[in-house]
Amino acid sequence: MIVPHHNCYKDLNALVFLGGPSINNYIHKLIDLKKDKFITFIEPRSISKELLKYKFEPDYIICPFSTKLKDNNFQNVILRSFLSGIDIKKFIKLKYHDEVNYLKNNFNKYYESWNPNKGIHKKFKIKTDIYFKNSPFDNLKYFKNSKIFLNKKDFLQNFTNLKLSNEIIDIDFEDRVENFDIEEYYKVKNQDNKLLFSNTSFINTQAICHFSLLNYLGFKKVYFLGMDMNFYGNFEHYNLDIFKSKIHFNIFLFYIRKSLNGNFKLNFPFYLRPKEEFNTLKQVLKKDNQFYRVVDENNKLKINMNSINEKDFFKWYS
Repeated sequence: MIVPHHNCYKDLNALVFLGGPSINNYIHKLIDLKKDKFITFIEPRSISKELLKYKFEPDYIICPFSTKLKDNNFQNVILRSFLSGIDIKKFIKLKYHDEVNYLKNNFNKYYESWNPNKGIHKKFKIKTDIYFKNSPFDNLKYFKNSKIFLNKKDFLQNFTNLKLSNEIIDIDFEDRVENFDIEEYYKVKNQDNKLLFSNTSFINTQAICHFSLLNYLGFKKVYFLGMDMNFYGNFEHYNLDIFKSKIHFNIFLFYIRKSLNGNFKLNFPFYLRPKEEFNTLKQVLKKDNQFYRVVDENNKLKINMNSINEKDFFKWYS
């Protein structure tokens, strides 16, 4: 597919579906969106057939790392328990035990040793060409018209013999530089029918390429739905519904913290994303920017963030 040119959407706004559980407060309102007024995006782990209820089929999927297509949020939480040697069934409700038992009993079918010397977060991984039922890859069959911003080279390493029916826009990252430069960060290059992004050490998914991509495409305003900045999962797999209690979840999160990242440091309260991710957003978001975090007056878990504009989008939209 031909790569979109710079500022090709300069007269439009964008909606980006990040999938945090706060979306459940207003997900029913998606059905009323006027599709011709917005270009819509989604991150991989939010690709769910649940969205079909609301007639929401995103125009684009932003997928810099294809491993996120292999498992859904709950399946990934189970993986973290395996990496950490923790029995997750002690912490979650009984009705969720079946999936844990299935993956544990079929461990060698789905997982393989990876690079344990680099830390427990790399002890093992899902095998090449393997993806789970109800994973994003499995659910792509419901969203065949969605185009994917995808690192083809990375995809071929994880899905050697599998192909996507979706149109693909190839993306890649340049050699990493030591010092962050905000001008270079936003300087996305259209080269050899591929979009090239500045390679940073960021762990915040949106900071890796979402902001720079959406800026490159030229949108007037960009609204992020479900930008919750916590570890409570997503709209389909809400960890506070899965775990026996908030205390059970916090204890579990403490035990598995090193499976998330080799240098991972818990924030306080525990459920918040690491301070590093909040600092990253301050670093990459310019003072006068076009990005808005969608908030909702009914969201009891709302986190105040000074780095990004906020808007009660659906109250305004209606």
